[in-house]
Amino acid sequence: MAEAPSRVPPADIDVAILTKELEVAFAEQLIKCTKTLQLDMVAEREAATATTLEYLLAQVDLKLLHFKQELLNHVHKELQQTPLPFRNGHPTSFKESTMGNDVDESNIRSASLVSNPSELEELAQEHPRLPPKEGECVHPIDAVIEEAATPRINAAAYILQFTRVHAPEKGLHDCHSGESFPYETLVDVVACLAHNLRTLHGFHAVDIVWLPMDSNSPLRTFLVMLAVWTLGGSIVWSSVHPPLVTWVCVDSTFDRTSLTRSSLSTHIPDGTLHVLHVDAPLEQSHSDVLYTDLLVTPATTPSTVHPLKAPHWVLPSKVAMTLHLSNANNQDEPSVEFSYSHGDLLAAMETSIGVFRSRFQRAQSSFMSTLPLAAPESLTFVLLPSIFYGTPLHFLTPSHVADLPKALRLAKPAVLVATGLHLSELVKANDAMTCLEEVVCIGMSVPSLPRTLRALHTLSSKWRPDLKFRRLYASPATAGVCIESPPMAFPIPPTQLRALGRAVSNDVQVCVRSLSTGATLGPKQVGELCVCRLDLHHLTQQFPTNAMAYVDVDGQVHGIGSKDGIVNLGCESTTTLELEEVLASHPLVEDAVVSAAAMTAYIKLAPAAATYVDDALRSVSIFAAKQIPPAKQLSQIMRVLDIPRQLDGQPSCPIGLYETNPAY
Repeated sequence: MAEAPSRVPPADIDVAILTKELEVAFAEQLIKCTKTLQLDMVAEREAATATTLEYLLAQVDLKLLHFKQELLNHVHKELQQTPLPFRNGHPTSFKESTMGNDVDESNIRSASLVSNPSELEELAQEHPRLPPKEGECVHPIDAVIEEAATPRINAAAYILQFTRVHAPEKGLHDCHSGESFPYETLVDVVACLAHNLRTLHGFHAVDIVWLPMDSNSPLRTFLVMLAVWTLGGSIVWSSVHPPLVTWVCVDSTFDRTSLTRSSLSTHIPDGTLHVLHVDAPLEQSHSDVLYTDLLVTPATTPSTVHPLKAPHWVLPSKVAMTLHLSNANNQDEPSVEFSYSHGDLLAAMETSIGVFRSRFQRAQSSFMSTLPLAAPESLTFVLLPSIFYGTPLHFLTPSHVADLPKALRLAKPAVLVATGLHLSELVKANDAMTCLEEVVCIGMSVPSLPRTLRALHTLSSKWRPDLKFRRLYASPATAGVCIESPPMAFPIPPTQLRALGRAVSNDVQVCVRSLSTGATLGPKQVGELCVCRLDLHHLTQQFPTNAMAYVDVDGQVHGIGSKDGIVNLGCESTTTLELEEVLASHPLVEDAVVSAAAMTAYIKLAPAAATYVDDALRSVSIFAAKQIPPAKQLSQIMRVLDIPRQLDGQPSCPIGLYETNPAY
């Protein structure tokens, strides 16, 4: 039998030696950890210092360029006032002519870093981006918007100055064409476009570019917009030919028959119009300009235009973009125009950044937008903030929204921004929605929204249980988002189906106004929703949205339909939106509009019902008769080919023009 191992008596163990060895080992580990932490802190401080120096250098460049431009303007002004004897070689006459004039030297030089060198030192000391001591957390980009809230540069130059610090793998992507541009290359691309537009095709600061409302190449169109702003031009979004335009930027789907000689002669004095194709044209003239030709870097002549280093001819007060809202199907209806200066766009961008700051700042966050590029909120809520923070952005135009499941699988965005009209395409995504963390719906409620939210609840419970849903409302009067609601988890309560939220900031005023008296209504009183931005053109007049709404006791705005959507039926009253939601809940109905005057419903059937239209109409009629109370029954139901809607989701044209196949 083996003997048991003998144990060392406790008296033979030297406790002091063991304690000393433990202390030495602990000290060695502590020294290693201290060195590692010290190296990390030094690296972070060096990175923060480098970023701060880049920002200071950029500010110095901008101020020097501003001083140079003012000095050149002063020289040109003096040359214009110079008498002819001086130009002919008699400087004495010029000296005598200017002796009696008092020259204010303070007007010659601007208040820049050159005339006030101490401003550079104050900017470096007071700037919060440089940590005063080691170990302090810094956010290099957060303070930029506070320093340059009112820049004296155009929107393109302001937003492009932040692209130099973004990671190379982050940029803008077109989901349909597969084209992408990293943020760090945007400055060179815009500079090349602007240089070729100016030198090869004579683009001037007074030129106006017409952009049709439907653009199938949003990425290239946006780059053209930045180049136009760099050169001092402006753009006009319009579905019809606007006056005084000198350029038109089109894609392959544009109908050239609208650009006839007779129509151009009524808008342009010489009857000429430069046509810029952003993609391969189906029909091309010899004078047309191709986007691919503008991207060719000049081989011999260096680029004379740079978005950041060239003199900025544009003041923030100059008009940068005009939105022309007209009804092409009803010429008698007056059109509405909204003009935005460079300062207005930047102010709306700052408001959007305040709404979504935490989401934009997340390192792994990425966006996908299905908003039309013509919508101001697409620019001020999605595009400019994404470039500001370096957040990857994926474009998917409304005309290609049917490819949403495929685009989600390839791009894997964390946030999807869409309107209520296109949100139903997300229901078809199935497992492709697992990458989404939040769905943002912009605009008024549409009839199909309740059915879509119910389907999203069923889908998210299987693939993404923690999916969030958020409602926003954007108005052309505010150049962007003006009402926001907090993120909500599925299922959405019935009381929150039409809740738009509250005003995004103190600069935006939202109220409900009486249709009869025009007075501001209190809680739970139905009226017309009106919005106004105080710092936009310095206006205080409320802009009516043609949408009916009310404010609850908590201050949230609830949209209930269009302005003409209140129906009085004897002792009862209802809204056309309620009837439209009942019709849209039918699986064969894609969209619906109810005329309050004749109680006639116009429905757009789903593509699946194209082969049996009569049976589908009969099914919808029976369904409506069962679901709608007898006092609110419809007089007839008409099928239409399409229901055009405005950017916020409201119907925009007479639906009766598309009447086919009445159903009783």
